[in-house]
Amino acid sequence: MTLPMMAVSVTTISVPFMLRQLTLLPPILNLNPVAETLLVTSGLIGFVVGAMFPFKRIWLSPVSKIPGYFHNMLAYDFYADLIAQRWYLQ
Repeated sequence: MTLPMMAVSVTTISVPFMLRQLTLLPPILNLNPVAETLLVTSGLIGFVVGAMFPFKRIWLSPVSKIPGYFHNMLAYDFYADLIAQRWYLQ
């Protein structure tokens, strides 16, 4: 699970810097403070409402509706370690 999470983390952190470098973001003075306040407030409300709902026990062990092969493929990072062992360590 490390490979996809690291790729998403690096992408998420680097996209704002890339947009600023390509001058695709507007200047900070052009941003609408009312829209920013509404966006942050709605996010906080969603977080609080989501945190207030307890998890039911059945949600912790969902029934798999996909075949086991696909579940394992996603769980084991598309078998990256197995491919690395067979490909690079021969």
